[in-house]
Amino acid sequence: MVQFHSELVTDHIRRIRSMPAVCMYLVEGSEKALLLDTGCGEVGLRKYVEQLLQGKPYEVLLTHGHVDHASGAGEFERVWLHPADWALVKQHCTLENRLAYWEHCRPILGDTAVPAENEFVSLRTGPFLPLEDGQRFPL
Repeated sequence: MVQFHSELVTDHIRRIRSMPAVCMYLVEGSEKALLLDTGCGEVGLRKYVEQLLQGKPYEVLLTHGHVDHASGAGEFERVWLHPADWALVKQHCTLENRLAYWEHCRPILGDTAVPAENEFVSLRTGPFLPLEDGQRFPL
């Protein structure tokens, strides 16, 4: 099972790592938080984020639709993504591509085992919320 780790970047920004080559960011305001990207889709990110936030509401925003940024979107109910990337998620975030990405990162991972298929969340089937250029998220 993949373990998530995090460290503070600033008082309000936490970097979350699922493996050495993938980072996600949790930006926390006084009332709300924003998770930027969902990594390669290993099971447990949602639970990890919610433990960090201790009940604070949050939004999930994907910067783009590549395998190492958007594959975990299936674990969250509400996910924002620019419409220009919606089709890209379906192409890039397949289970086959996730496993291939882990194999590609082998030199960085060393002896770390590639997760089993059941350790990845399902590909998101629900719609994304349409992220617009210049959109703001009050936190």
